[in-house]
Amino acid sequence: MASCGTCASGLLCGPTAANVCGPYNERSSPICNADKWCWSIPTPQGNALYDAFVASSNDQWAVGTLGTAIHWDGASWSGSYGIADGAQLNGVFASGSAVFAVGEKGTIVSYKSGAWSTMTSPTTYSLGGIWGSSGTDVWAVGDAGTLLHFTAGKWTSATSPTTEALRKIWGTSATNIWAVGNGVILHYDGTNWGLTSAGANDLQDVSGSSASEVWAGGTGGILKFNGTSWSQASTAATVALWAPSAGKVWFAQTSYSSWYGNSFTVSLLEGGVVSATSKLVMPIHRIVAGLAVGDDGLMLRHDGSVSWSQLGYRADASVSHTGISGTSTSDVWLANTMGLIHWDGSSWKSVPVPEKVYPVEVHAAGPSDLWIDERNTLHRFNGSAWTTSASASFLGQKLMRGFSSSDVWLIEDDSKYSPLVVNHFDGTSWSTALTPWSNMTLTASDAWGSAANDFWVAGSGGLIHWDGSTWTSSSTTATARVHGTSKADAWAVDKDGNMTHWNGSAWSPSALPSGAKATNVWSISSSQAIAFGYDSRRRSYRFDGTTWVKAAPILAQTYYMDTRIFGLVSGGKGTAWAAAGNQVLRYNP
Repeated sequence: MASCGTCASGLLCGPTAANVCGPYNERSSPICNADKWCWSIPTPQGNALYDAFVASSNDQWAVGTLGTAIHWDGASWSGSYGIADGAQLNGVFASGSAVFAVGEKGTIVSYKSGAWSTMTSPTTYSLGGIWGSSGTDVWAVGDAGTLLHFTAGKWTSATSPTTEALRKIWGTSATNIWAVGNGVILHYDGTNWGLTSAGANDLQDVSGSSASEVWAGGTGGILKFNGTSWSQASTAATVALWAPSAGKVWFAQTSYSSWYGNSFTVSLLEGGVVSATSKLVMPIHRIVAGLAVGDDGLMLRHDGSVSWSQLGYRADASVSHTGISGTSTSDVWLANTMGLIHWDGSSWKSVPVPEKVYPVEVHAAGPSDLWIDERNTLHRFNGSAWTTSASASFLGQKLMRGFSSSDVWLIEDDSKYSPLVVNHFDGTSWSTALTPWSNMTLTASDAWGSAANDFWVAGSGGLIHWDGSTWTSSSTTATARVHGTSKADAWAVDKDGNMTHWNGSAWSPSALPSGAKATNVWSISSSQAIAFGYDSRRRSYRFDGTTWVKAAPILAQTYYMDTRIFGLVSGGKGTAWAAAGNQVLRYNP
């Protein structure tokens, strides 16, 4: 038995070393989709989680958006995302070898022999909760009063006493099950479902410590069942709750306010009084047996007393990654609104930058030659110290690319009021290049080159190209992204999401799958390329040398549209990082 004495608030006994207080940072293996895009920031993963189920200390599940399902085996977290083509999963239940998850549009999936498979569902209504008395007797609830029952190896619809949306379900046995939803409480006695009105209270969750003490929480506060009847226990609006023992219930609250700021908390109601409250960095959606899950993959563990500890590593919710560059798979840099972080091949670490510098772009010209830009000033790092560029008058939005320490390009625009400027560093000083876009008020969105005499800039004016001596206009179609592998192999994505290909002499359309639009592209070889885009889901697409084909869902967040990709190719094999908002994925097949 570990013995640490009294650990400080937020610390637990023994998470990192025996008999030592430390932060709860559970290990995890990479959480990837079928195309091997794996979570790098945050860990274990960053998709929103909407439910969890704790079968035992070494058998715990959490599910969420973009078909995410992860599992704790007592030693580490593992799992995947993109299940059921990225369907949002809202509920999960496990009993022995039987594991089920339910979600949007009636999605039901089961986990067997290390893989998820889709089950036949009798409904297309979205399902919000699932619970069972065993692996062969399981119930699911959803919109329009949907009640589904799994017995004899299949799902069937059950008669419901309501058409209101049902959110969650919980029970103590096959003959004592509760379901809650919009103004309703349902109870199953093993034969029939009965209905009790909850008035205007849109109930979001239900939990209990026994058959004679059940709690339900929603927009109108917390209700308590004493074995005979329901009564109001608190007026606190609640999005999730968990009853660890008799007389106690933890409940989560979420408040959004443009005036007062957003507030996310988890509190303990004991004896009718709130006795403990923890502030959270973002909303949580479910609390089950000491495990809380929420937005951006947030997971918290209860310490058995009054504290909650965050699992894994994550960037601050307010951070936005604005630039990415690198020289090798163990030397990748990310500029963000809070500073600079570095990937050394095994982990991300913060790197000090000059005081009050908030970089918007980064370029690694070599292992010990790094540039960062903060809109109006350039700073250069030689591996040990920072210096400010002598040319400190650069203004506007920036893109930095280069081929060596004496061949760096800086493209700047202020979006509205000044002409777009292309600057070049020759190892000694900066100079302004004369391009077809000089003296034009345009915006630049991307830049790429295969060599010092093959450099492209994409923007609202289309595409311009540098051949080592002259800049020329190649296309006037507004372009969002450009990337390739050689002078005769490049891809571009226009502002409308269409893909075009450069063969060394001309651009030509390249059709994506029906209904698909692209937002970014990254080339590995002339017969391999990956595009980020969307159809009914945000997903990736693969070019197989002949055609583009639909691949796995990827990145559910809205800032996916501004994803930045940095990749390296060696021996025909590519490794890449994709940064969007405060999140980072790594591609490593």
